[in-house]
Amino acid sequence: MKILGKTDFWLGITILTSGIWVFNQSRGFDETSKSYPLFLSIITILLGAGIAIQTVKQKDEGKNSIEWLFHRMRGSLLIVGLFVVWTILLSTTTGYLLASILTLMPVLYLLGYKKISHLVLSTFGIVAVVFTLFYLIFEVPLPLNPFVQIVLDLLS
Repeated sequence: MKILGKTDFWLGITILTSGIWVFNQSRGFDETSKSYPLFLSIITILLGAGIAIQTVKQKDEGKNSIEWLFHRMRGSLLIVGLFVVWTILLSTTTGYLLASILTLMPVLYLLGYKKISHLVLSTFGIVAVVFTLFYLIFEVPLPLNPFVQIVLDLLS
């Protein structure tokens, strides 16, 4: 039962469970808008399963402390974790705009945007351009926050 003491095992199970939850939530979308959340949920499920399986295969007992996990949760693994959070937020009533802002800002910070003004302008600019391109121009249905949906309905 030493595997239950490893933090990576529980990280993998948590990500796997989140992916399954997102998969179930995305099945409630209509046919035109469920393919993207389904794709993200499958990636999340595979990521969680991969981490859990890799942990089971690992023999190193020195890697079961929380300090090691925090040391490992830097860089690319943290960015993947943020995209998992983004996927989960997209499946709730948070909506595309708020979910993207909340996750893109830390990703850009990790990629080197340290000046706050550049960070905020880049985050809002990227989210606005993607939203305009896909939702308004190409008319791809994106999950929206109920408040944003009301505002867009009033503007239409």
